[in-house]
Amino acid sequence: MLSSEDKQKVEMALNNMGPRLNSDKAKDYSLEDLSVIYSVAYTLYQAGDYKEAIIVFQRLVSHDPLTVKNWMGLAASLQMEKDYEESLKAWAMASIISPNDPLPHYHAAECYLELGNEVEGKKAMSETRSLIKKEEQFYLFNKLESLECCFKEAHQKGA
Repeated sequence: MLSSEDKQKVEMALNNMGPRLNSDKAKDYSLEDLSVIYSVAYTLYQAGDYKEAIIVFQRLVSHDPLTVKNWMGLAASLQMEKDYEESLKAWAMASIISPNDPLPHYHAAECYLELGNEVEGKKAMSETRSLIKKEEQFYLFNKLESLECCFKEAHQKGA
């Protein structure tokens, strides 16, 4: 959760945007506005206020739908709230916008594991593996190996 000082900073940033924040028209947001809104959403996420982060990220994706970090922030927030079905939709959008990024597929596999969907989870892990540049993304490669072990354990328990 945010400290009272951090909450004041977030409120100040939102208040400085004035009526534009309450507008439903995308043209009312400048690039600077979108940057401030993203900073607020990311701060909420980092503080563990996932429900609030979801609201702000939803606003971002509705006004700036082609920016992958907005979808990834929404997907991650939904995943942390254990709303795996909705998170999968947002990870799918991120993978469409950034087709060479293995992260959306990896996190989708995590969601499928939580949902007990081994078939789709294996597809997502396979796609992750095909996109990983092992020498550049060694950390993700290791995380994928661990996730594959989790799927094997879940399969053995279910068998």
